[in-house]
Amino acid sequence: MRRASIRSFGVFGESALRRIDARCQREARRQPARTNLLVTTIVYTLGFADPSCFSRAFTRVEGLSPRAFRERLSGPQGEAAAGAPHAPG
Repeated sequence: MRRASIRSFGVFGESALRRIDARCQREARRQPARTNLLVTTIVYTLGFADPSCFSRAFTRVEGLSPRAFRERLSGPQGEAAAGAPHAPG
């Protein structure tokens, strides 16, 4: 039964792990953009065991540290940039 439910996530050609990872990435971008939570709180909310591990993963995906990402969003175009995915430069 468990195996069948995990396979059902693959309906659109994505594995369950990939969908979970994508969801985590979206939440990692949304939390600093839409809340004033401390990054440490966001880290544990998303299920990371260590803030430094989260910071490295976030920086690898976004090209900015979580703090720099939040600071960029607090600029004049911050609201519009919050929902837009980061384009690799």
